[in-house]
Amino acid sequence: MLRNYQSTVRRLYDGPRGAVLKYSSLLSLHEPLMGQLFQLRRFDVFRFQTILDVGSGAGRIIRHLLKASDGHARIISFDLSAEMLRRARERLHSDRPCFVAADMIRMLFRDDSFDCITCGHVLEHLPNPLPGLEEFARVLKPGGSVLLLTSQT
Repeated sequence: MLRNYQSTVRRLYDGPRGAVLKYSSLLSLHEPLMGQLFQLRRFDVFRFQTILDVGSGAGRIIRHLLKASDGHARIISFDLSAEMLRRARERLHSDRPCFVAADMIRMLFRDDSFDCITCGHVLEHLPNPLPGLEEFARVLKPGGSVLLLTSQT
C-alpha cells in the first residue's frame, strides 16, 4: 500500500498535473487565503527560527513563509516529489529555503529539530495519516507549533 501511494503521488505531481498545481491554488483561493493568515498574523511565524513545510508542492506556503518569517529563520521545503520542489525553486526565485525530497512518513531530520511545521492539503492523500503525524511529533521541538490545513476528500 505504501509503495502504491508513493508511486501514485510521484506520477501525479511529477507530470503535467503537478505543473498546473500553482494555478489551481490561485483559482481555489487556497493561496490568497493562506496569505491573509500570515499577513494578518493569525498564525505568526516571525517568532520561529526553524520551520518545516511538509508537502511543499509548488511552494504556495513557502512563498508566504519567506515574507512573514524572520529573515534569519531556517526554512525547509519538504516534498515527496523532487519535480515539484524544482518547480517551487523556480517559482520562488530565492536561495533561502532548503529543498528536501523525501517521504513525510520517514523524515530525515533529528528529533526535536523544528519550532514550527506547516502542512497544507497533504494528509488527506496518505492511505493512513497517523505515521505522518507521528513524524511531525518526533521532529517538532517541545512547545512547537503546527499549522495543519486539510480538505475533505
